[in-house]
Amino acid sequence: MSKMFLCAFFIYIQIHGSSGVSSECLSGDTCGELVAASEDGAASDPSAIVLLQRSHQVNGPMCINAQAALEYEHHRLLDWIAYHNLLGIECFFLHLDMCHSNLSSPEQLRVYNALHAMQLPLAHVIEHSDEMICDTYERDPPANLMSSIRPKYLMNIDLDEYLVLDSGPCVGTAEDARAHQSLAKPPSIIDFLENTVSQQGVGYMYAHRHTYGTSGYTKQPSSPSTMPEFYFLDERVGNCLRTDPHISGPKDEIPETVRNGDAGKIIMIAPFGDDAYHYVGHFIDLANAKNRNTIYPNGTRACESLVDIRMGAEGLRCGPVLPSTPQHLFINHYVTGALEDCMKKGRTAQSRRRKNSMTGRTDGECRFYHPGTSEYEKHKQFMVTDAVLVKYGAVTRNRAAEIFIL
Repeated sequence: MSKMFLCAFFIYIQIHGSSGVSSECLSGDTCGELVAASEDGAASDPSAIVLLQRSHQVNGPMCINAQAALEYEHHRLLDWIAYHNLLGIECFFLHLDMCHSNLSSPEQLRVYNALHAMQLPLAHVIEHSDEMICDTYERDPPANLMSSIRPKYLMNIDLDEYLVLDSGPCVGTAEDARAHQSLAKPPSIIDFLENTVSQQGVGYMYAHRHTYGTSGYTKQPSSPSTMPEFYFLDERVGNCLRTDPHISGPKDEIPETVRNGDAGKIIMIAPFGDDAYHYVGHFIDLANAKNRNTIYPNGTRACESLVDIRMGAEGLRCGPVLPSTPQHLFINHYVTGALEDCMKKGRTAQSRRRKNSMTGRTDGECRFYHPGTSEYEKHKQFMVTDAVLVKYGAVTRNRAAEIFIL
């Protein structure tokens, strides 16, 4: 067999499991477009075929570590993977909460089957069915796959969060964006990171989150036959320049998500320390972010100082963390979905947020993001229309059709 064959076959085996497979491709060879089939006629077996398109080193992709429960996220999960794959991300560690996944539901079963037939060799689904494990929100990336894949970038991100590369303010209307959407791919996050973190010693990049509400939807607007959820949800908190993702106000009126405005996420950059094998989310979790040389997406240094907030056991965090200028990379945080989805998840989801009375999502928080409610009307001056992702609705659905067998 050729060396190129072994390279693709090794990636396939790492995900699907086997032994005695050559690892000569781990030396850093670049794999081009491959169709791998064994010489003994295994090409007739679809499970033995790997189609891999790569333009960078096998030991240098970006990996995303994420948690999902089909009960709450089956409607967005496939689109979420497809969209981030369009950004150039090929490696996914998906922790599937089977305690909150109902395979007797045809819609959830359809997504479950699609995940396990996914045409992404570096995607790995890890199922959790023990209730104590299901109740753990911050799940670590699998150390064995981290060691074999050796990603250059690693990020822990949620299914309601979408990485966005865009340098402009929110201009035009959502209707204009839908009318003029194109099949153009979003920019490559790999190229962006390579150009931005070329300076030596950078350990973290911090991406701010911008929180979206229901955009007036009481029931889920999307379905498998239409467009991704983000195509419909176009109203968020903040200003049009994305320089202030938070709202100041009393705790009993402003949800924590937008009151603090600093709950962005970290992209870790190789070489990793021990923290690469543990969940690393917000700055609030990091006592050593200053030592890891954290930068914002515009290349400026973050975390020049540490603020001792002493909220329970959380201790030190970086400060300040609010952006003072627009950033080219940020996160769209679709915190609610439709109003009914938000309330259902807040009442039934087992997570740290649900159990923590200070941060657990409530009906009041859900109504805060929903036009027409008293909670929304009191602070609606802080809401803007930002349809930055709408133009990628159709191309995302096209990519989902390529990745998943439905």
